[in-house]
Amino acid sequence: MNPVYGISDVESKNLRLGSKGKLKTSGNVDDPYPLKDSVTGKYVTGPTSTRSLNIFTMSILTIWLREHNRLCDQLYELHGESWSDDQYFNEAVSLFFFVSDVIEIESHIYIYIFHLIDYLEKMEYRILSESCNRRISRCRDGKTITNISTI
Repeated sequence: MNPVYGISDVESKNLRLGSKGKLKTSGNVDDPYPLKDSVTGKYVTGPTSTRSLNIFTMSILTIWLREHNRLCDQLYELHGESWSDDQYFNEAVSLFFFVSDVIEIESHIYIYIFHLIDYLEKMEYRILSESCNRRISRCRDGKTITNISTI
């Protein structure tokens, strides 16, 4: 989240609009993008390496920026002028981190469940193969199997 919010308070203040807790954008209301520096022409972000700024990371950054500002708009509808800029910003950051944590946890749960199912299927296969081997060895010994519970 450093590219969105920055690491220090100074970086965070440079990325913030200063009104309703929102982050700075290109100014286009219908289709906001991260702000570009007028001198260098580069996007204004928190600390990132130059290698990591590519079309994928910039698209994710744009989505996060828009989501943060959308959360701020919803909070403003609820609280109006009773909250300060910092309160809106901090609450939107908290909500955003909560949502991103839930998404990450849910994605990990599916991975764990997949591995658990795979493990259980392997265990079931091992148990079934051991049971079949016992049946085969009993048949080879000349014993007939009449009741499955005796296996």
